Amino acid sequence: HIREEVTTALAALQPRIKAATGEAFEAVRTACTEKDRIARKVVVGMRERRLKADIARIDRDGDGFFSRAEIADFAKADFGFDLPEANLDRICRQLVKPGAPGVRTEAFQ
Repeated sequence: HIREEVTTALAALQPRIKAATGEAFEAVRTACTEKDRIARKVVVGMRERRLKADIARIDRDGDGFFSRAEIADFAKADFGFDLPEANLDRICRQLVKPGAPGVRTEAFQ
């Protein structure tokens, strides 16, 4: 007699259990999606802060341009080598707009 009552009660609860399981699955999926979205935002923010810090470190005079000296110093400080004058000339020839004091820092953002 108890077995029949339990079986009947379980049968009656089965749709609710199934619905609750589906809702829980959807909630977990939504949470994972939101977590991924937030994580991407955080990574982008970190990357932007790091880039701004790097630009400020390289553009010592804060004029918004990387001068020849700043480019050469950057190569030496960050990569440990003296940039050959011919390479520095080529960089400036290709990246510095006519009349500009250097490479615009905005080109790196």
